[in-house]
Amino acid sequence: MEEKSMKKIFIALSVLAALTLGVGSALAVPGAVDNVPGTDFTAPFLVSDARVTQGSGPTTLLDLSEVRGFATEFHFFFFDTHSNYIADAWVPITHWGTIMRDIAILLQQMSQSDRDRLMITFDGETFYAGYIEADNFIWVPNPAAPGTVMRVRGIADNVIGSLYFLNLSQGQAAASNLPMREYYTAGLNTMGGLQIPTSGTGVAGNPFIIAPTPAQLARWAITGTSYAPLWSGGFPFVPARKYGVMNNYENWSPVSMAAAANLVWGRPVTTANYSTYNITGQLLSTWAAPDVAWFRMIPEYYILDATGRTIFVFWQNGMPNGTTFHMYVINDDEDYYSTTIPLNEVTFIDAIEWIPDGLMVAYPYSGIFNWTMRDTSLNATPYVWKYAEMLGWNWQSANNGAATAATNWQILKEMARDVGTVMNNPLFPVGPKPLPVPNHIF
Repeated sequence: MEEKSMKKIFIALSVLAALTLGVGSALAVPGAVDNVPGTDFTAPFLVSDARVTQGSGPTTLLDLSEVRGFATEFHFFFFDTHSNYIADAWVPITHWGTIMRDIAILLQQMSQSDRDRLMITFDGETFYAGYIEADNFIWVPNPAAPGTVMRVRGIADNVIGSLYFLNLSQGQAAASNLPMREYYTAGLNTMGGLQIPTSGTGVAGNPFIIAPTPAQLARWAITGTSYAPLWSGGFPFVPARKYGVMNNYENWSPVSMAAAANLVWGRPVTTANYSTYNITGQLLSTWAAPDVAWFRMIPEYYILDATGRTIFVFWQNGMPNGTTFHMYVINDDEDYYSTTIPLNEVTFIDAIEWIPDGLMVAYPYSGIFNWTMRDTSLNATPYVWKYAEMLGWNWQSANNGAATAATNWQILKEMARDVGTVMNNPLFPVGPKPLPVPNHIF
């Protein structure tokens, strides 16, 4: 970095230090997908080959704004739809700056072989698809060398973002807010703060009765970082790490969402008891882990006419590619259909392909998918899906070739998520409210 630029950054940081005593967002709820400044982000992308090679065609853009006065650099990690790492790039933002980045430009800077690894066929055409994990770094005064600055891992929750899906050659643009990961520690910044509190003598062969503190349970639920160590007894929860460092950033998992709901209402984090045994059936250890009663996502579809479309964009992290989900397809007459569908790390789903003919009565087609986890291969380890992260967007459009807003439009919005924190809710005794049988079609 040039000396002049470093001096400008240092002056800006000095002013900021005098004005700002804290960087936490007053209304932020760690563990919930809320539209507040954050630090890191995850963003899906879908970019046409035509946009990369010819400069026109559908693409994905990221709009990022720095809102706390920190010169910032994002480290973008590109993954394909099956979560294979492809490449990475650094993207800077000046303090109080706003940038708009066309993902096609970043793809142009990759090698052709790397772009080929991102290639999919969508709508009968060649696209590049996957997702970006973006890590935030900020420039701060260097205490070891007064008058200079250094780049450190971001903890300031200093960026807001938007996600754009554009096809300007057809006059279409859609945008949604981009969820930002908040920095969260609950005062537990080190492994020492996460050590196991032990109590009692247990039973023969039982080294611990593990009793986490409320703060440890909250951190475990929200960041995925367990307070428990690994040992040969087969403890299933591995401390969440990112590039070898303890994770201090919120997850968007069912467990984290349930914990956020409980903590906002002054309730303890919902837990379930787990145990390990030796080959003779002797109890080795018992512990309480964050839990959630049920979880669902609620995609919305609206298909105006024969040219109308709804694309569901799903991102999940923590479950195998092809993990099966159960869903009810429900139209606006409250008729519904039950089926299952597999998801990879990133999946683009054309809603019309999953709506049965019996639910498509007359245009416009509209309704919801009631989407829940169901995978028999995970029944023995139910904690897997509870800790997996999930995000989704509804991408709706219509374009019959006419140059009017009524027939040529797009929208993009986040998908609704719903979670059950306890099992004794009278409205939802064992899961999401059941659907009325009379309207069920097969």
